Amino acid sequence: MKIKKVAFAAASLTVFLNSGAAHAEFKGLGEQDGWLLGLGLISDFPAYEGTDSPEILPVPYIAYSWENATLGVEGFTYNFFGTDTFEVTALIEPRWSFTDPNDSSKFNGIERDTALEAGLAVNLNLGNLYLEGRAVQDVSAVHKGREGTLKAGFMHGFGDIGFDLGVGATYRNDDLNLHLYGVKSDEVTPTLAQFTPDDSVQPFIEGSLAMPISDSISVIAFGKVEKFSDDIKSSPLVGRSAEGTAGVLFLKRF
Repeated sequence: MKIKKVAFAAASLTVFLNSGAAHAEFKGLGEQDGWLLGLGLISDFPAYEGTDSPEILPVPYIAYSWENATLGVEGFTYNFFGTDTFEVTALIEPRWSFTDPNDSSKFNGIERDTALEAGLAVNLNLGNLYLEGRAVQDVSAVHKGREGTLKAGFMHGFGDIGFDLGVGATYRNDDLNLHLYGVKSDEVTPTLAQFTPDDSVQPFIEGSLAMPISDSISVIAFGKVEKFSDDIKSSPLVGRSAEGTAGVLFLKRF
């Protein structure tokens, strides 16, 4: 895989932007019509064997919102049903091709294309608490897999600073796990055995802090850690029991 490391950081930014935490932090900024531009500074802690030590990488952000829709680097969302406490959103989003970490020889001959996935997200607002569920399916025939996430979160404001903490779990079927962590039969080498993972359920914790600088500028700091299932940890491509991402996102509304 010959994709630059910045693509991996962009994928991590996309994961955050498609989370409930991001949607909460964008209230009053990202939900206004118009352009939203920004810059993210992302540090990944990926679990792939041979990964470099984490480094901070800049990732640009751009999106345009109108009525109940947003189109940006994280994909397309359309909120087609909403009340004060309940929302249903249609999603079309990329799963970016991930990079060869540190050009490890284990990844020679392994290629993973960017997939396009579609699905739904629901969010139930219970005051400072919220519940979120989302499910997506590959519609581009890249991996033919599917993913579902359930999360419970807590939001609170400390003056102008917004705090969000969520815990949950993500289900991935065997096709998606093969795309992310597997070794296909035509990728086997003398030092890399075939590996076909099963379905998995992986717990995670994530959080964010958002601070407005002005009426049109905000700064969001975020982080997420996901723990692998025993099956995924046994992949020859995986060298750790968990992976994480941390970053800061500067946003300006035009």
